[in-house]
Amino acid sequence: PTYIVEYIVRNTVGKLLGPQPPPSLPSGPPPTPSLSRRGLSSSPPILGGAGGGKPLTPAEASKLRILDPACGSGSFLLGAYQFLLDWHLTWYVDNDPEKWAKAKKPALYQGHGSTWHLTTAERKRILLNNIYGVDIDSQAVEVTKLSLLLKVLEGETGETLIQQMRLFHERALPDLGDNIKCGNSLVGPEYLDKLQGLFMDDEERNRVNLFDWQTAFPQIVDAGGFDAVIGNPPYIRIQTMKEWAPKEVEFYKERYCTAAKGNYDIYVVFVEKGLELLNKHGRLGFILPHKFFNAQYGEPLRGMIAKGKHLSQIVHFGHQQVFTSATTYTCLLFLDAWSNQSFRFTKVNSLEGWRDSMMPVAVHSDRSGCATISVREPEIRYWTRVGISTTSTTMFDEGEISAEGISSAAWNFSVSQGAGLFDRLNAIPLKLEHVADIFVGLQTSADKVFILNLVCENEKTLLLKSVALDQEWELEKGLLRPLVSGTDVNRFCPLPERQYIIFPYRVSNGAVSLINFKDIQRDFPNTAEYLAANRSLLENREKGKVKESGWHGYIYLKNMARQSVVKLCVPRLVERLYAAIDHDGGHYLDNVDVGGITLKPGYEDQGLHYLLGLLNSSVLRWFFPFVSAPFRGGWLSANRQFLSQLPIRTIDFSNPAGKAIYARMVQLVTQMLALHKQLPATKTGHDQTLIQRQIDATDRQIDKLVYELYGLTEEEIAVVEGKN
Repeated sequence: PTYIVEYIVRNTVGKLLGPQPPPSLPSGPPPTPSLSRRGLSSSPPILGGAGGGKPLTPAEASKLRILDPACGSGSFLLGAYQFLLDWHLTWYVDNDPEKWAKAKKPALYQGHGSTWHLTTAERKRILLNNIYGVDIDSQAVEVTKLSLLLKVLEGETGETLIQQMRLFHERALPDLGDNIKCGNSLVGPEYLDKLQGLFMDDEERNRVNLFDWQTAFPQIVDAGGFDAVIGNPPYIRIQTMKEWAPKEVEFYKERYCTAAKGNYDIYVVFVEKGLELLNKHGRLGFILPHKFFNAQYGEPLRGMIAKGKHLSQIVHFGHQQVFTSATTYTCLLFLDAWSNQSFRFTKVNSLEGWRDSMMPVAVHSDRSGCATISVREPEIRYWTRVGISTTSTTMFDEGEISAEGISSAAWNFSVSQGAGLFDRLNAIPLKLEHVADIFVGLQTSADKVFILNLVCENEKTLLLKSVALDQEWELEKGLLRPLVSGTDVNRFCPLPERQYIIFPYRVSNGAVSLINFKDIQRDFPNTAEYLAANRSLLENREKGKVKESGWHGYIYLKNMARQSVVKLCVPRLVERLYAAIDHDGGHYLDNVDVGGITLKPGYEDQGLHYLLGLLNSSVLRWFFPFVSAPFRGGWLSANRQFLSQLPIRTIDFSNPAGKAIYARMVQLVTQMLALHKQLPATKTGHDQTLIQRQIDATDRQIDKLVYELYGLTEEEIAVVEGKN
């Protein structure tokens, strides 16, 4: 979207051109030197707005080099070019326009209505001096060139063009061959070293499209690099790339530190390359997914950025959708080549509200609808700004965060009113991952065969509806287990038996073995007949991976022995954190749709009832969105990587006070479970009201205990309960 392009350009190119009058906010301490990587500067530049210097002149601005390393059809380069055109026109008009119109090579001329315009020669000069782009797609490169050339001629007429051409004896359109080039920004000549002399055929040569930055832009590279790197890098998971570019995938892992861990996405490599291409005064501005904040594959990129203290600004859109044509969870990432002591973080709660407040007209003045709230938390936060909304939520929260505490660990930034409470809770050393195992359910690779819907129950059999065959089948109970999906888990509620899964395995002392099909035919003939009716489908899973003896089993055998244990259950997607308990281990979990939680050795004495009380408390429910990944519609991901970060207060049973709190917690949770079991069986509305009142009262008592366990003050309790 245009407003995203403009914002990124304004906060990269705009800052290089000169200092912007700051909003009325208290500033943090000045940046301090720090070790940098790969020769990047450890201190801010003296240029323009970066170090508080004077605004540049057009002569000085002509030295700026702006790059989009994956320019596509040129949206960001057009945005940067337009920004430069506007800036130059304003500068000339503000600095004796008559002089610049009468110069030997005029930069201005007056059009109809005595309005000032940049000459075509000046527009060409700016384009050729400042704008550079690379893309792997030759057609995209041509589209970018054409778009920029049309921008050169924008507003001109045949008459004005002829007049200027006669005056300057120049062609109307410049040659952009030295500015916009075709090639693979990430793969250079060193790729040939990996081939060890092997020959590349035409198909591979065209696909890889080697690009040598030194050869393509020798003067810029020799001068240290580009002043600004901007754009929207590709988002491609490496699993997808392996199908058509396996050699490049391995090359990235060897060449770039950001590709070293997990199933990375190609955009993390573009960030690393972008930093490499900057000179010591350079700024980078990308729009990209914020998944790397928490994903395992993002750890190397987080570590690289944190080590160099390159963070300048982040705009986090959460589940707000910037792109209308695709569901993508994005942020704006601004990095500096030098080290910063702090960076600005904006959490957007209303995309429309943030967009309106960030319009250029508001840059030089206090933004309408915004208030400044000073927050002084030593070494953590210097100021916080809140966009006021007519609703109960703010349009955005914005603040300054110290770079000192940033590392390769998951990034969970907060500048909201509860930022101090979040920091304190997040500092609790014991996390859920330390006290509990978190695992997923069964992965059959043929759910529509193995998972069936309950129709009715008989003494020894169940009548079930098969999705695969669209028929009802009466199957023996012996190989059937009730299955829990995400929609089956509700806070403190008993687990239903709505679906069943065929589990053709024996589990003994943690060992799992597939039951021989002949034994199934002998002991469970109906089930054997049903499986045989689906044999063709089962054998063709994953290109025939399980033909022959194992055709009636699952493909993936993870967490098989963990299913039949007492456990807590948490849905994969939640609107807020909550959990239920599987009292007897009779329910099995559906793939990644539900997470199971059991206590680790050494923590069994804490008990699942106590842990269930914590997970369903207001404190952890309030905390969870700060460490989770948001999804469209306000949903939160409750995968293991996010649940693992929950702070857990364990009980010291040698302490009488702690022991008393524990006993009371277990009593209240047991009572809550019983009440939720009674509620659906209650027949009258009056009785339901009475039970619901008791549930609400018990809930408040559990929260009160958790407030005490975590040491919350009255002010912090008000934040958790949304009263402050």
